[in-house]
Amino acid sequence: PTVSPRGSHIRGMASIGRALYLLGVDRDPSHHQSGFAMAHAASKPLHPHPPHPQSAAAAAAATRVSRTKSCPSLAAPSAVQVVKVVPVPIHGAASPAAATAATATSGEPSTSGRVAPQHIEGPFLRKENFLPKARAVIGHRGLGSNLGPTTSNPLAGGIRENTLLAFNEAAAAGADFVELDVQVTKDGVPVIWHDDYIHYVVKRRVKERGGHGANGGAESASSSDDEGGEAVFPSEAGAGESLRVVSKTIRELTLEEFKQLSYSSTVCPNRDVVLMRKFDKKSFRPWVCSREDQLPTLEEVLRDLPLSLGLNLELKFEDEHSRIPMAELRSRIEAMLDCITLNSDEKRRIVLSSFSPDACVIVSQMKPIYPVMMLTDSGYILYPDERRNSIRAAYDLARKNGLQGVITYSY
Repeated sequence: PTVSPRGSHIRGMASIGRALYLLGVDRDPSHHQSGFAMAHAASKPLHPHPPHPQSAAAAAAATRVSRTKSCPSLAAPSAVQVVKVVPVPIHGAASPAAATAATATSGEPSTSGRVAPQHIEGPFLRKENFLPKARAVIGHRGLGSNLGPTTSNPLAGGIRENTLLAFNEAAAAGADFVELDVQVTKDGVPVIWHDDYIHYVVKRRVKERGGHGANGGAESASSSDDEGGEAVFPSEAGAGESLRVVSKTIRELTLEEFKQLSYSSTVCPNRDVVLMRKFDKKSFRPWVCSREDQLPTLEEVLRDLPLSLGLNLELKFEDEHSRIPMAELRSRIEAMLDCITLNSDEKRRIVLSSFSPDACVIVSQMKPIYPVMMLTDSGYILYPDERRNSIRAAYDLARKNGLQGVITYSY
């Protein structure tokens, strides 16, 4: 069947919304009018099975007590999106029991060292039960993406996107799920960050070297020796300061470097680092919000957010215009799934999604207990990989590889 992103219902979002299309949520063709029967089960309490005695890591995960943070109330939840979940029935699809059996593992650890979730069994842990219910409220990066400074407001947003503060505020505003972006650092740690690059400036004092040397006068030189900068903005620097934009991918940073950038740019009293972003796709502007919070790791998200808050984890990779070697891609995905296995409670509703067709296929082959969804720009943006360029291509990939469905951008 053909589907259209125009059918989604988006409210209160200045940025791009998303619509969710499910493949075979209701696998009984006679129940097309009640296709959310299994999706609605996600709102019911889940009772975890005891862990398999052979899996110490699974036992630790099952006994973990998640800590929750206070969620101050929000006056107006104007930046969360309301998503209409549209089921796409598949005639002749496997029964729910068969679908559950298909997710079972051999009970042996994988060659990569990942702990296979062999203790997960029973109808209450079918993939459909982890999905958002019909008309779920999903907070995009928490309370919406930061849109950037305006002529009347120099701040880029109210609350920094993709932070625990933003996720907790979304939950307090009534969000059933939050969407967040997961990338992997140089040393293999999953962290939360959306953009392909993390751009920043380091404010350092310009050293005045006085005296009458060979040049016969005073010289000034920046103490910065960073590489990879894209621009210099002397007009934005204060007296005696020089600003130079440094650009790094998350894959170029260790966890320690990522956390240092996070602290120095958000909650550090001196604020020696300023994050930058091309909000208009043309020029860098300071990315400073009125309420700041540090950039979290995936472990912190899984550990500290309320269990009642579902997570749509978008697995991000820099493969929009060039392919990543499959071994490298698989290694990053394994790091993400390992983190989820070790730190998530079985009662947590999680959906895994990605714009990367190769990543979706790899994740599906690993047979996680969670549903896997293909993200697509629906042809609004064209890529060398044709699997990214239409809803039909995404739908075909999802059906061929046993994904749970397709998530489309709604423009």
